[in-house]
Amino acid sequence: MGRRASPSKGGPGGATSPLPTLPQAPARLAFQPCLRHPAGMSDARALCRLDDIPDGKARGFPGPEGSFIGLLAVRRGARVFVYVNSCPHVGVALEMMPDRFLDGPGRMIVCAVHGARFRIEDGFCVSGPCAGDSLEAVEARIDADGTVWVPADAGA
Repeated sequence: MGRRASPSKGGPGGATSPLPTLPQAPARLAFQPCLRHPAGMSDARALCRLDDIPDGKARGFPGPEGSFIGLLAVRRGARVFVYVNSCPHVGVALEMMPDRFLDGPGRMIVCAVHGARFRIEDGFCVSGPCAGDSLEAVEARIDADGTVWVPADAGA
């Protein structure tokens, strides 16, 4: 059975086929509902309203002021998964056309440059030149009004 790289950026540089069973998505990557401005996120910024992202789709957002790297958010029902919009292979933005982050069926995030495929639930790369690495997850919380909050420096 092949060796699998650690999903951390500091792990080995790739994976060999076939991959053993893949790790489960950590719970911290899914949204955490809150009743008002997110507790523990005193330096947070509103990314959008949940309704601004169609269910089953993804949308790109700019990073903080002065940043060249943005964010991407994928909605699955009442959950949202947010990542830094940067392929772990060489750091390029994942999409070539605005908001085109997902494969045709909407099951995976795809890097338009290298074809790497990432699970939506945890950003883990299952195929491509960065197999075994992961997208950089961004903590996201949804308040009672449906506003999606992220740390102010997310994407910096």
